[in-house]
Amino acid sequence: MNLKKIDSKNNETIKWIKKLQIKSKFRKTEGFYIVEGYKQIRELKEDRIHTLVVSDQKDVQEFKMMENVEIILVDRKLFGEITTDTTPQGILAVVHMKQLDFYKEEIEKEGIYLALDEIQDPGNIGTMIRLCDAVGAKGVILNKTCVDVYNPKVVKSTMGSLEHINVYVIEDLVDGLKHLNELGIVTYGSGLEGSQFHYDYKYPKGVCFVIGNEGKGISESVLQAVEYQVKIPMPGKAESLNASVAASVLVYEALRQFSI
Repeated sequence: MNLKKIDSKNNETIKWIKKLQIKSKFRKTEGFYIVEGYKQIRELKEDRIHTLVVSDQKDVQEFKMMENVEIILVDRKLFGEITTDTTPQGILAVVHMKQLDFYKEEIEKEGIYLALDEIQDPGNIGTMIRLCDAVGAKGVILNKTCVDVYNPKVVKSTMGSLEHINVYVIEDLVDGLKHLNELGIVTYGSGLEGSQFHYDYKYPKGVCFVIGNEGKGISESVLQAVEYQVKIPMPGKAESLNASVAASVLVYEALRQFSI
C-alpha cells in the first residue's frame, strides 16, 4: 500500500487536485478528473484510479488492497479545501480520462446513441449520460460547445455511469452525424418543428437522437445534418421540455420498440 499523509493546503499535490476541480483546460492537459463519493469510486476499476484522497483512517483500510494507487490521508479541514461537494463524504479519486477517438473507434451499427448539441447545464449532461447507461445505449456524442463532461457537477450527476458508457467529445457534430449516417445509423433531431410525433416513427436498429441547447434548441447547421425531425406531444401550456426529459421520452420509445 502506497500511503502518504498530507497536512498542508500548500502541498503541491493538494494544489494540483484543487486545480483539477476548477479548471477544464487543466483537466484536459493533465488527462485526469475528479470523482467524489463512495458509490462512484466503487464503480471504478483499480487501473482507472491514479490517487485516492481520504479523511478517515477506516477508508485507508478499505482501499489498501489497491497496490498501484497512491492513498493520501488528510484531515477533514484540509479535505474541505479540495472538495466541491456541499456535504462531502470525505473521499475522492483522481481518475484517468478515457482516451476515445470517435472516428477511430469501432462504432456498433446497432443500438441507441444520443448526440448533444451545445448543452450547457451540467445536470442535464450528467442525467443524459446516466439515461444512456440505463437503457444500454452504445454511446453519447457531444460537440465541444457543450459543458465539459468532466466538470465535477456533470460527474456527480452521472452517479457512476460515466465509467459504464462511451462518451465521445468531438469538434464538429455535423461531421459526427455524417459519420453515423455512413455507418447506417439513422439520426433524428428533437424539436417543435418535427413533422411527426416521436412514437409515429418505426425506429431502425441503429438510431441516434439529437438533443439541442436548453434555450435555442438544435443549431441550424446540425439540424440540416439530421435525417428526420421528431416532436414530442405537449398538449398542455408548457412551451418546451427539459433537455434530459426530452431525451428520456425519445430513448425509451426506441427501447420499447426494440423490445417488441
